[in-house]
Amino acid sequence: MSGIYGAPTANSNLLNSNNNFGSAGKTDAQLMSSIDDSMQQAFLRKTFTLLFFCLVATVGICALFYSKSAVAWVNDNWWIILVASILFVVFMIALFIAHKKHPANLICLGGVVVCMSIMLGTFTAYYNISEILTAAGITLSLVLFITIVVWVVKSPAIILAAIIGVFVCNMIIWWCVMFWWISYDVMASMYTILGATIFSLYLLIDLWLAKNVFGPDEVVIAVAKMYIDIIYIFMYILAAVGGGGN
Repeated sequence: MSGIYGAPTANSNLLNSNNNFGSAGKTDAQLMSSIDDSMQQAFLRKTFTLLFFCLVATVGICALFYSKSAVAWVNDNWWIILVASILFVVFMIALFIAHKKHPANLICLGGVVVCMSIMLGTFTAYYNISEILTAAGITLSLVLFITIVVWVVKSPAIILAAIIGVFVCNMIIWWCVMFWWISYDVMASMYTILGATIFSLYLLIDLWLAKNVFGPDEVVIAVAKMYIDIIYIFMYILAAVGGGGN
């Protein structure tokens, strides 16, 4: 009777302790999930902040090449492109080896950005400002579309749909180019849009890895991957917008 109307029995005490243990375990799981979310958000903030500064540095370096005297100097000193290309490969290899070692990874990333900016600067110097701004706008729109897709999509089936969407976006760009530049070489346009499509898919994959796979000590390598993807997307779109003849 005491078990019903009086003091709690041993079974009820055991049940209460199990409930308390379950609540504590659930609280610990929630706490760990909150910590993981905070770390991931901090990782993404660092990644996109560093990526932004890399792109700003690239714009600044490219601006140095945008003059007739700079183009003439590059034509007379073409070896700078060769040296920048070789150093770019060297810095990328070093970055993959030391991507978790600070500050060696930042030094390698800086070398990658400088070399890529020099190559991009010599490339953009042959296009006019309207073509460059048009290509930059298209690239920005494409990058934003891919970023939104990666952040919204969780199902593998929707990822496949996103990949198809990237192809469709690039085909729309190709048709716009063909519409406005009637004399444009068809094979050259297909090559440039194919290149933009490939690196758009690379960017989609790298963004997904940054969001779901990369750890807190892999900020630099994530930035390097996305930076290169964006630069190549811009270069191929600029070649498409500029008519490919340059």
